[in-house]
Amino acid sequence: VPPYQDVPCPGQASSMEKEAVALAVVEPTVDAKASAVSTGGCEFHTEPTNQGYFWDPSCEQGMLGCSADGRNVECRFCGSGVYSSVPCPASVVCHFPSSPMVPYFWDSTCFLGMLGCKADGIHLQCRFCGDSIYSSIQCPSGMTGPSTGACTFGQHPGTPYFWDSSCRHGMLGCLADGIHEQCRFCGQGPYAQVPCPAYQLCSFATEPSAPYYWDPHCFVGKLGCKADGIHAQCRFCGAPPYQDVLCPGQASSKALLGLSDLRSAAVFGTDIAEISITREYRPVVQQVLASHIAAAARAIVRDRLTR
Repeated sequence: VPPYQDVPCPGQASSMEKEAVALAVVEPTVDAKASAVSTGGCEFHTEPTNQGYFWDPSCEQGMLGCSADGRNVECRFCGSGVYSSVPCPASVVCHFPSSPMVPYFWDSTCFLGMLGCKADGIHLQCRFCGDSIYSSIQCPSGMTGPSTGACTFGQHPGTPYFWDSSCRHGMLGCLADGIHEQCRFCGQGPYAQVPCPAYQLCSFATEPSAPYYWDPHCFVGKLGCKADGIHAQCRFCGAPPYQDVLCPGQASSKALLGLSDLRSAAVFGTDIAEISITREYRPVVQQVLASHIAAAARAIVRDRLTR
């Protein structure tokens, strides 16, 4: 926290590590939140942070979730609690200040500290999936993909590239085509620390049920590689028959801990087993584990204080 924001806490990713992951998600500003309140015509005095809502023209008085703001019958609650039977359209309900480069969806089972949840920094149920450190989270058919543009190369480069809306002048790999700042190199050579988003680079005729990611160390014949039949670096992971290929951010079965184990680790100082993940994702996974342990410790303290 200021004025010590340049001193990372243990388990906290540095600004350089966060840039390497390049998820392009920041906590919305006051203006962004104010804009979100009026999205779709709903008029709330206070943004309902733990409850999804959207504008549903089919709403009628008395229908579940309708008249959510108490003013407009078309304003409808969805996706959790008593409104869990009303599906939330993530593209409308999640409020990002800028388009993320990772797919996302509305997951009513989310809880604080669960991987990928609270993706937009506002709604707990807004969840990342299917790419980067979220490859182990299977995207449903109703997920929302990142908005993309088109790089323009005179000649196709040998280095992988993708469209990153978070790119800013001077960021590693950006302005790859010399025209568009959002066109970004990734995954090899001097850009090896910039993870390639498999969602944009793999080319499937039909989206597979198994998770996949972009592995720059893949070669034809290696388990899970050439998953799309085109790119050797496109790799299946985390699901049979590729369960031995760990998705980025996924712990091995030996290292996988339940919530009770995390609580024990937090209170009694139990060591967490080594997690087999690629180097570029280790700081982020450490941050995720640290947040789990901290949350578990707080819960136990509260439990003991209330006894």
